[in-house]
Amino acid sequence: MGGVNEAEPRSADPDRAERRTADPHSADRHSADRHSANRQRANRHSANRQRAEVAERLRRRYPRSRLPRPVIMVGVGVLAAVGLGWLVWAGLVYATPQVGAQVASYDVKDDRTISVVLTVERRDPSISATCRIVAQASDFETVGEVEVAVPPGQNTLTNIDKSIVTLRRATTAVAKGCTSGG
Repeated sequence: MGGVNEAEPRSADPDRAERRTADPHSADRHSADRHSANRQRANRHSANRQRAEVAERLRRRYPRSRLPRPVIMVGVGVLAAVGLGWLVWAGLVYATPQVGAQVASYDVKDDRTISVVLTVERRDPSISATCRIVAQASDFETVGEVEVAVPPGQNTLTNIDKSIVTLRRATTAVAKGCTSGG
């Protein structure tokens, strides 16, 4: 049929047919491309095998937990809730101590004496308490100190008058804390 060899495939692109016949090294190039692709596949396979080996070593070194993750998370949540509850309880209980005191007023009588009015507050007035008062000089050095016993009573607030003998002239008095006796 018109001088065309029927055994050769027909190409829609006549330039492609010319390139195929014009390049004597095209078979070598196709072979090199196949070898390159095979090498890339082998490298990927080798890299995947190495990753799998590393993953297996890590799995053996660090085995899975015997407890499932949800059980662990619930345990941590319960522990956190208990800890937070304790923290709130401790804060509320110790934020308002059983006994507290403050100096309501003081009067420096002379170089060796200071008179103090101490106001003591107790949650339960039926318990006794002991409070410490410190007299300080102008340089904040302690020049006198006394412990005051507060007997049980019926009022939550109690005012106590006390004189403190000092080593030198005091300029202020401070309540340093109280402890409950019962």
